[in-house]
Amino acid sequence: MKYKLDLHCHSIASDGSLTMLQLAMLAKKVGLDGLVLTDHCRPNNANQSNVVVLETLLAKADNYGIQLPVPIIIGSEIRTPYGEFLLFGKKACKQWDYYKDQLDMISKKFGVEQYWDMFSKFVLHKLCCSRGKMFLNVQVNSPLAYALAICHPREIDLSWCKYMPKFFWHIVHGFEIQNANEHYDELKPEVINFFKEHIPKYKALRNSDCHSDELGMVFNEMELKEVSENQLIHWFRS
Repeated sequence: MKYKLDLHCHSIASDGSLTMLQLAMLAKKVGLDGLVLTDHCRPNNANQSNVVVLETLLAKADNYGIQLPVPIIIGSEIRTPYGEFLLFGKKACKQWDYYKDQLDMISKKFGVEQYWDMFSKFVLHKLCCSRGKMFLNVQVNSPLAYALAICHPREIDLSWCKYMPKFFWHIVHGFEIQNANEHYDELKPEVINFFKEHIPKYKALRNSDCHSDELGMVFNEMELKEVSENQLIHWFRS
C-alpha cells in the first residue's frame, strides 16, 4: 500500500514550534499518513535526548489511550562538523547521542579524514542490522537497524567528500532533494548528481524540514505494509 510521509520534522523537543500532537494533527489535516520526528539530539542543552523525550510522550499517550491522528516514527537530524544527516531508528538515535561527543573530539584532534573513518566504523559497528558478519572487511557485531540520509545537500561543500572512505557510501541510503521552501536539485544539480553517482541504492527524499506549519507541501509516497519504523528502514534498504 502507498503511504504519504514527511521524513523530516521538528517539534518543541528541539527547535520546532509545534508539539508532537499538534504535528500529528496537522499531518492528518493536510493528508499525510505519517511522519518522522527528526528533532536534534540534545535540544536546548537538555539532560535528556530528543529520543527519550519523544519516547516518553508516546508511552504516555498509549497509557492514557490517546490515539494519535497519524503514526509517528522517531529519528534524529544529526550534525557533524562536515555535514548533516537524517538518522532513522530509535535505537540508532540513542546510540548516536551516546557516541557523537566522542566523534566530535576526534574531529577537533585529528581532522576530517580521521573523523569520517571513525564515523563510518561507528555506523557499521553500532547500527548495522547484521550480527557477527563481515561487511566490507569490517566486523559487524550489533543487531541494530538504521537508515541514514544526507540532509540539506544545498549546504554541503563537496570538498569534504574526498576524505570519505570508499565504504562510507555503502552505509548511506539517500539524500534530500527538495523541501517546502527550497528546491535543492534545482539550486545545485551538480550536488544531486554527485550523490546519485556515489550512493549505490539511493532514495531521493522530498521533505518539508517542518518547524511550524510546512507539512503537506512536499512528501514522500512510499510502498509500505504499514507506517512503522521497521517498514521505513526496509524501504530505505530495498
